[in-house]
Amino acid sequence: MSRLDAEARLCSTFNTYESQRVFRFGILEPNFDSVINWDYLWCLFKNISPYYWTGLGVALCVGLSIGGAAWGIYITGSSLLGAAIKVPRITSKNLISIIFCEAVAIYGVIVAIILQTKITSVTPLDNGFYTLDSFTAAYAIFAAGLVTGWSNLACGVLALIASSLHMLADRL
Repeated sequence: MSRLDAEARLCSTFNTYESQRVFRFGILEPNFDSVINWDYLWCLFKNISPYYWTGLGVALCVGLSIGGAAWGIYITGSSLLGAAIKVPRITSKNLISIIFCEAVAIYGVIVAIILQTKITSVTPLDNGFYTLDSFTAAYAIFAAGLVTGWSNLACGVLALIASSLHMLADRL
């Protein structure tokens, strides 16, 4: 069995003859009708387990939140040390920026724990696919984790910008 035959049999609704003629890794050879084989990509997309989307959402929530906090603490801490050498009076009042960055990381972890508790067990149907309700719940958890992670990353970056500008203004 060739590789193209195995890939064509992945989805029963996929046209086998069309896949052997123009399919190369989900992209059609240039025939100027269509560049992307949407039927095959949809077939791959609907075969992805809902657990993948929920796990990815939780991982992005934690990873991006902690990444934003770490970035904010790194830049704020180095600015704080540089400013403390020139103007020692500003060290204590700018520690609040580091505390805000730590709160962003803790918020991301708390939201990830809440999202993790929303994951329930689902069983595939007889044909191997999952129900629409399970995909809807999985996409909702994925979107919640994605939005929380990116907003916490932005919050960490904005905290470092605000604290760095505040320390620069106090140095002058």
